[in-house]
Amino acid sequence: MASDYLDGRLDVDASARIDTHLQQCRRCPPIAQALIGIKTALGLRPWTSAVPEQFVYDVAHLGRPPPAVMTDHPRHSKSDTP
Repeated sequence: MASDYLDGRLDVDASARIDTHLQQCRRCPPIAQALIGIKTALGLRPWTSAVPEQFVYDVAHLGRPPPAVMTDHPRHSKSDTP
């Protein structure tokens, strides 16, 4: 529920229970502050980098058996195939 709480996606009652807990607990407030810091840092990160082509290929082919000849692999051109 921590992510939903931090993102404001909980209903009023659930948020109030968490607020009360954070006021009474010694252990959880530092954890909540750390999560807020991470969320803030991620929000400030520039998302300008493209996803590497190899990663896209690997994810698209998860769970498939490896091909005998890799003609559709981005690192292999058709001229590389026997």
